[in-house]
Amino acid sequence: MGPTSASARSRAESLRGGPRECPGLRQQRRPAVLGWSAHYSIGILISAALLSAFGLEWARSPSLFPALLTGIVTVLAPLLVLQPALGAGIASSKTPSPFFNSMKSLVTHTVFGFGLYLATLATASVIPAGA
Repeated sequence: MGPTSASARSRAESLRGGPRECPGLRQQRRPAVLGWSAHYSIGILISAALLSAFGLEWARSPSLFPALLTGIVTVLAPLLVLQPALGAGIASSKTPSPFFNSMKSLVTHTVFGFGLYLATLATASVIPAGA
């Protein structure tokens, strides 16, 4: 391969944003997998806490309020713990758009609560009757 083709490849890579193989990419995937695994595990624990708090009777005949309340209450963790720990301040106060970021967190956690309700509604028929 001559110097011209290497130079052309280098220019093409710079236009694409770099070479296709990025050595650091594999290293960045592990924290993301760990983060998402922790996130989903916490969600499962929260669903278990909901079931523990409201009992099997609620799970047999679910209502929206407990699940929605659970989802809304869980927004306190990112607003008061995670975001400050990552340097974004309480409720994203150190970001350019703290209100938008906080509302986005509230909406996604409310959707989580709604998902808890729908999942419970979908599985209510398979929960055995109590004694």
